[in-house]
Amino acid sequence: MKRTNSLPRMLNEHQLYELLKKGNPESLEYIHFRYKRLLFWIGKQMLDDDFVVETLVQDTFLKLWLHRDSIETPNHILGFLRFVLKRDCITYFNTPKINSHA
Repeated sequence: MKRTNSLPRMLNEHQLYELLKKGNPESLEYIHFRYKRLLFWIGKQMLDDDFVVETLVQDTFLKLWLHRDSIETPNHILGFLRFVLKRDCITYFNTPKINSHA
C-alpha cells in the first residue's frame, strides 16, 4: 500500500543537505517537518502573535528554498533558519504599526 501525505522516513542532516542543494522539493518538506515547531517556539518567544509568527516561519522556509545555493554545510540549514527568523521577528517588532483607532 502506498503511503500518502506522510513522510516515509526521516533523513539525516547530510542527506537533507544533498537533496536541498540538488533542488529537490521533498527536501524542503522534510526540513519543514523537522524544524517548524522549533522555529515557531523561537518566534513565539519574541512576538506574542501566533498568526504573525506562523507567517514569518513560513517565509523563513521560503527564503531557505530561494537561497539554498548559499547553504554551505548540513549544519548551516538550522543556523540559516534561526538567523532569518530572528531577524524577521526583530524587523516586524520594530516596524511601525498603523493605529486604525486614531
